[in-house]
Amino acid sequence: AQGVGWGRRPRGEQLLRPPAPRRAMGPPSNWQVQDEMLSTGRSTGGVHYVGDKTLMMVSGACVKLGSDAALGAPAIFLPCPSPHGIAVATANWRKKVLAFAEQGLKPSIYVHTFPDLNLWCKLDGGADLEICALSFARNESWLMSLAAEPDLSLVVWDWQAGTQLARTTALTTCSALAVSPVDAHHAAMVTKTVLTLWHMRKAYDAYELASTDVMPPENEGDDDDAVAAAAAAAGPMMSAGAGGRGDADDAPCFTAVAWAPDGSVYVSSNTAGLHCFDVPAGVERAHRRAALPAPASALAMLKAHVLCACGPSVVWVELESGAACLSVGLGSPARSLCLSPASVAIVATCEDGEV
Repeated sequence: AQGVGWGRRPRGEQLLRPPAPRRAMGPPSNWQVQDEMLSTGRSTGGVHYVGDKTLMMVSGACVKLGSDAALGAPAIFLPCPSPHGIAVATANWRKKVLAFAEQGLKPSIYVHTFPDLNLWCKLDGGADLEICALSFARNESWLMSLAAEPDLSLVVWDWQAGTQLARTTALTTCSALAVSPVDAHHAAMVTKTVLTLWHMRKAYDAYELASTDVMPPENEGDDDDAVAAAAAAAGPMMSAGAGGRGDADDAPCFTAVAWAPDGSVYVSSNTAGLHCFDVPAGVERAHRRAALPAPASALAMLKAHVLCACGPSVVWVELESGAACLSVGLGSPARSLCLSPASVAIVATCEDGEV
C-alpha cells in the first residue's frame, strides 16, 4: 500500500505496539484513501473503532489500524488470508474484536482479537457468493451477517463459540445493517424499499428470526417550509443550495439508520425526512419526526442528538424537538459516520476519499 502517511506494512504476525502516552490534540488530520487501496475491498460502515482510541478500516486486501489522534501516522496492517481481498469489515470496541469477510466463492468470516490481532475463529457457511454486511452486538458475543444474492442468508453467529445461533433468508440485500446496542435481540436493516426490523427470539432450545417491514411515509416531504428552516438552521453552506431533497420522481425510501439510547430506531429518507420507530412493532413516533436540510447518507447517535450527514455537512438534530442546532462543514459529502467510544470525536469517511 502506498500513499502519504501510510507507513511501512509490517508482517502479518507483528503485534500492535503499546500506545504512546497521550498528547495534546493538534490540528485535525486526514487519512487519504487511494483508489487502488479500495479496488479489492470495502466496508459498509466505513471506519470503525476497535479500541478506545484506535480506528480500523479496509485497505485493499488488508485491515488498517491506527490512532484517531494522528490519522496520518504509520499504521498496522492485518492482511486477509485470501488473495481475493476483503468484502466487508466491522468491529466491536467494547469486546475488543474485529471481523472481516473475504471475497470469493464460499467466503469465510475471520474474527480477530485486539490489540494482539490473534485469530479467534473462522466462521464458514454464511454465504455462497459474497457477504455484503456485518454487524456486532455490543454487549453479547454475537455477530450478524447478510449474504448477497442469490442466497441472501441472514445469520446470527456466536463468535466466541464459533457456531450459528439462528439463520433465515432475507428478501433482498441491504445498504445498512445494525444490531441494537441496547438489546442484541433486535437489528435494523435498510433495503432499497423498506426498513426491516429483525427480532431474534428463543423457541424451546433454538433461536428464530422474525421480521417486521416498515414502509417510508409518502407525505413526509410535503412541508417545504420545514425543509427550508432546517437548511437555514444548519448553516449557510446548506442554505445556499448544497443540499436539498431528492428527486421528486424517486419513490420514497430510507437511506440511513441509527439506534437511539432508549432502544428506538431512527432512519432518514431520500426526501430529507428523519423518523423514529418503536421496536419491534415498527410504529412511528410522529412527535419525533423532523425535516433535514438534505437527505442524510449516514447517521450517528448521541445521548440527546442524532448526527446526520447531509451533503457536505454534519448536522446535529435534537431528539426531542427535532430542531437542527449545529452544523459542521466537511468539504465533501460523507459516506459514513463513526462516533468514538467516549463520544468525544466523530470520524467521517467522505466521497473524495478522505477520512
